[in-house]
Amino acid sequence: MFVQHHNFGNDYTIRCGQAKKSHNSPDHLHQFFELEIVFEGEIDITVGGRTETARPGDIAIIPAFATHSFRTHEESALKMMICVFSAAFLSEPYITSLLANPRKRHIFHPTDSLLTYLDDRGFSKLWGHYVYDEDKDADTIGVLRAFFHIIFAEYFAAVSVAESVTYNTALPKVLAYMSAHFTEDLSLKSVGAALGYSPKYISNCIAAMPNITFRTLLNAMRVERAKELLRSDDYTNYEIALATGFNAECSFHRVFKEFEGCTPGEYRNRKRTQG
Repeated sequence: MFVQHHNFGNDYTIRCGQAKKSHNSPDHLHQFFELEIVFEGEIDITVGGRTETARPGDIAIIPAFATHSFRTHEESALKMMICVFSAAFLSEPYITSLLANPRKRHIFHPTDSLLTYLDDRGFSKLWGHYVYDEDKDADTIGVLRAFFHIIFAEYFAAVSVAESVTYNTALPKVLAYMSAHFTEDLSLKSVGAALGYSPKYISNCIAAMPNITFRTLLNAMRVERAKELLRSDDYTNYEIALATGFNAECSFHRVFKEFEGCTPGEYRNRKRTQG
């Protein structure tokens, strides 16, 4: 599991992209919401340990802070749009509150009327424009956001709340705090003190995520940031170790290899070869 800490924060942020032929990613999480639309092929999307298959025409909505992964079907040639966005991108607070409540499904098939509406108004073309045009204008973003509101409204109507699931309101606070302070000497005690919770409560919050402990989560955040720095030749391994919260280069080396299966130096050389 890895943490996309660049997809954390409260700024007005939206990132769009496209997946062609395949899209495979191990378990990861971030603070931003995520939306996918499948046009061709099939893909398994696992959210919180539960796997659903998205097929052409399906839309997937992944809530904030949810552990999720993707696996393309081997026989499938995938074409999918992907977008991650901060809560600030949504102009209506009620949407974020509805998204915070776990739903019975994360994938739904929109009605023909919604698909026709999106197609008639050039939703795909607009999204593609946003992906490839570096000069993002406010009008384009505003229209795209309006489309998202319509999609969310149909999702809420089509998929009911999973009543058996209790939403842990403290977990997002814990994850957001750790993402902002992972370079510091964090512990269950220090995080709890900063947020007003006991160390045991912080541990229980994180334990609600499958196979995750406080130390694993913290190291995942540090390693992900280290990978970004290793793509540059401007920093030594020692400097990266200190910059990402490790107290020694040897511990950085050990933890990095546990997560990535290679040493920091090997990772840097591989990225340099790939250009």
